[in-house]
Amino acid sequence: MKRLKFHRAIVAIAMMLIGWLPSLAHDFEVDGICYNITSASDLTVEVTYKGDNQYSNEYKGSIVIPTSVTYNNKTLKVTSIGDYAFYGCSNLKSVTIPNSVTRIGSTAFMRSYNLTKVTIPNSIISIGNSAFLECVSLKSITIPNSVTSIGDQAFWTCSSLTSINIPNSVTNIGYQTFRECESLTSVTIPNSITSIGQYAFAQCNSLTSVTIGSGVESIDKEAFNGCTSLTIINSLRTVFNDNDKYKGFDAKTQMEATLRIPQGSLAEYQSKDGWKEFWNIVEVENLEDVINGTTTTYNVNANYDASQGSVAINGVTGTYAIVNANEKVEFEITPFAGYEIEKVIVNNTDVTADVINGKYIIASATEDVTLEVTFKEQTFALVLKCSEAGAFKKKVNYGETAELEILPSTNWTISSVSFNGTDVTNELVDNVYTTPAITRDSELNVVFVNSGSSVYSVYKTNDVVVSASQQTIRIKGLEVNTPVAVYNTNGQHCRSAVATDYEMNINMGKEGVYLVKVGERTFKVIL
Repeated sequence: MKRLKFHRAIVAIAMMLIGWLPSLAHDFEVDGICYNITSASDLTVEVTYKGDNQYSNEYKGSIVIPTSVTYNNKTLKVTSIGDYAFYGCSNLKSVTIPNSVTRIGSTAFMRSYNLTKVTIPNSIISIGNSAFLECVSLKSITIPNSVTSIGDQAFWTCSSLTSINIPNSVTNIGYQTFRECESLTSVTIPNSITSIGQYAFAQCNSLTSVTIGSGVESIDKEAFNGCTSLTIINSLRTVFNDNDKYKGFDAKTQMEATLRIPQGSLAEYQSKDGWKEFWNIVEVENLEDVINGTTTTYNVNANYDASQGSVAINGVTGTYAIVNANEKVEFEITPFAGYEIEKVIVNNTDVTADVINGKYIIASATEDVTLEVTFKEQTFALVLKCSEAGAFKKKVNYGETAELEILPSTNWTISSVSFNGTDVTNELVDNVYTTPAITRDSELNVVFVNSGSSVYSVYKTNDVVVSASQQTIRIKGLEVNTPVAVYNTNGQHCRSAVATDYEMNINMGKEGVYLVKVGERTFKVIL
């Protein structure tokens, strides 16, 4: 009711501003319908309001307007539905307009709240401003191809209107023409339309799809604002001019709706303000055939959390695509850093096991497809190895670091620490090592040595004797030219030499556990 009062206030203010004063009578009345003579020489009349003025209009029930009437022995042709003719007729149910009428005047049916049906003939050329404003019970109306002009606010707040046919004869959709038509679900704007006015379809909150013809050069600001259910926008234009403007869609629509465009026109749309802001732009082969239903196509939807990963449908990242019957559908699923694929569901069937290298492929589309992807945070194993005594493993989330304090037992010291094969002994701070960000399974290897003895191990095999003390490996019993190599317990090569004498000393520079390879034999020593 507040909205209706607001509309009335607009009209009242406008009347005061232009100094409007209503005429108080009609020229004559025939069979309950009132007329004014528009041309005495042409013998034409228009239907006008019934009563002292338009605010006390008395029409009710179903009205059938004749093509002509007789007055003072003259036959007069009915050519117009005058301004305010049926204004505010709350008991009016239906009106049939004859083929003789060419014009429906401004506010002609405004606020006829119970009007459910109006028959508009092919003779009508223009529909005036606010002609059907607030006809809240009007469910459908056919606008014939003869109409070339639809006025501003013509169908504003026709809240029961479920469908509207805009003929190819119309070139402009004006200011607020279909605003707040809350039951309107789809609209096709023909190729003849060149401009769509401000707020033309604003607050049509049941509108799910709109098809915009190839002739549309401008969509004024906020033309489709508040169309909260709008999910599909078909635009048939392929080439833009420099002065074309498309300001009609709000940010929510640009983020959530799918813009379907003709095949090969993607670069044009991505360069044009108003279109390039759409997140989901899909090129469709034979788009007009798809819209008209002459080509069998299927809808492909991808549902996923866009903050955790992305999905490309046939190479195009997004949430929606159209494919022809029997066309291959390839989903490429890419988790973002720190996430991995947890589950993939296609048409309510778990196909996770069929995802190979992030791809799931349907060889031939035979139905609509809905893919649902669930991502999960990655976790990695951090394994702590302490010499050969055992190991400790913990789970670490992607990107986290771990702070580890290494506590040798009595008479033992830390010999070496390596992380994923890299020596990090020098990075210890008070026996504490902090890992870098964990992005894969990792291993921290700690080697302890007994600090209570200066000689830790002696190995003798046949004639070769390997011993160790004070960070030096001593080898006796060598044959000249025997190769010698030293490795740490992670398999990293540390030293190598070729025997030139019976005895060889190798200074390692630090304590630790080493593998000494002498020819084909291997010895383990502790420094």
